[in-house]
Amino acid sequence: MAAELLLTFALEETLKRVSSIAAEGIGLAWGLEGQLRKLNQSLTMIKDVLQDAARRAVTDESVKRWLQNLQDVAYDAEDVLDEFAYEILRKDQKNGKVRDWFSLHNPVAFRLIMGQKVEKINRALDEIRKDAAGFGLGLTSLPVDRAQEVSWDPDRETHSFLDSSEVVGREDDVSKVMELLTKHQHVLPVVPIVGMAGLGKTTVAKKVCEVVRERKHFDLTIWVCVSNDFSKGRILGEMLQNVDETTKGSAVDGASHIRHLNLVSRGDDEAALTAVDAKKLRTVFSMVDVLNGPWKFKSLRTLKLRRSDITELPDSICKLRHLRYLDVSDTAIRALPESITKLYHLETLRFTDCQLLEKLPQKVRNLVSLRHLHFDDPKLVPAEVRLLTRLQTLPIFAVGPDHMVEELGCLKELRGALKICKL
Repeated sequence: MAAELLLTFALEETLKRVSSIAAEGIGLAWGLEGQLRKLNQSLTMIKDVLQDAARRAVTDESVKRWLQNLQDVAYDAEDVLDEFAYEILRKDQKNGKVRDWFSLHNPVAFRLIMGQKVEKINRALDEIRKDAAGFGLGLTSLPVDRAQEVSWDPDRETHSFLDSSEVVGREDDVSKVMELLTKHQHVLPVVPIVGMAGLGKTTVAKKVCEVVRERKHFDLTIWVCVSNDFSKGRILGEMLQNVDETTKGSAVDGASHIRHLNLVSRGDDEAALTAVDAKKLRTVFSMVDVLNGPWKFKSLRTLKLRRSDITELPDSICKLRHLRYLDVSDTAIRALPESITKLYHLETLRFTDCQLLEKLPQKVRNLVSLRHLHFDDPKLVPAEVRLLTRLQTLPIFAVGPDHMVEELGCLKELRGALKICKL
């Protein structure tokens, strides 16, 4: 039932985005409010059906196909909503400029195209709801309890590595948790470990993690720390990124529904990419230049090309409107194209150990969602960095004619280490 639980997470994140777009109201959604409300209602009902499915042992192939179809539609819905959000950000950047009537950025054309996409998704969800009734899946009658708000230590970060000297006399506790985890063959259990601070709850969890890995009770064991930021979207993302590389590689062959692809350990990137639908991929880790090949990426959120053979990013990278994370570290890349500044959703940009990279695009300030900037060359501090007000990570700041130390006062969300040069 892990797939159903992860899918519920994804749908809840999609619901949040629908509500956000509806709340924004901005003229872009004018004329589409009814369709967006229907989409919101449909996803809410589907989520309830999904929670019903997650309580059962779903082994029927037709139900599995239903879940896969639902996942496809959920991803499509998120992409459409992401396009709304992108257009809002783009409009903010271009405010006041004359638009070409025939451009896709024309408000009338945009509403028409988005209206058709939302209508298509609503029709697909109607069919999915009908199919769910045929499988005996219905709406849950019991409300879902919300976890109580807890005040977390913002600096707390845990991992699964365990020093054997940490565990003394906890064998019974570990055995009880193990029994609860393994006695249910067809139900995904949630086993909370509750107690006062300092009693060793995390230590018990680490030991359980160690035991299930050694005994191979499950196909996959993942440790994700949720203390710092209890965000379902982040937790889901970390779970997907921590999936074992060999599992990912073996699952690629012939699987057109794959969304997350780690090719770093395969060595046969071209064959793997041919086996999947590149337009559906959301995550790609690769050590070859996949951007200048025949593959047409459309929905990428994460692109990691660290230590790859890439030497330049194509101007067409601006078409990856959904991109949140881009890593070109330790490559022979010589320049970043100006078009990269149109990636308004980009949150993390990494270009450390890029010895041939001389300068950044002039309008990096347009990356209004940028939170984490990783580099190690003082001459690569972005121009007008003070305008990147969401920045949380800035490793280096070089004082000079183009950068006054007072600029740092505008970056109120900065955290972590910062090296200031040439004071």
